[in-house]
Amino acid sequence: NVFKLYADVPTGASVAGGNVYLHLGVQHVTVTTLESLNSGATYPNRDLLGATIGIGTKGDLAFGNNLYYKGELTYTNFETYKADGAGNSVSADLQDVAARISIGYKF
Repeated sequence: NVFKLYADVPTGASVAGGNVYLHLGVQHVTVTTLESLNSGATYPNRDLLGATIGIGTKGDLAFGNNLYYKGELTYTNFETYKADGAGNSVSADLQDVAARISIGYKF
């Protein structure tokens, strides 16, 4: 259950024929816990926000009509999940590093 709003902001630089951009985003995730403790207590579900920053490049492919490529490396850091239940506590520091390569078609 992740929802992301983002923008690819052009930098004006180019690498190997592709335009370089900054990838900036805000994400929302609902952490749903399925674990229950021996006491019958459960940890609560939580909504967390995250911020994404990255760098990428995109450009037209030399072959095929209207084909383009896009490649990027991003880092996302979410708020820390913390919960207490029946004398126990849990915390999770949620982070993500992602690399993506895609090919698309311009209509």
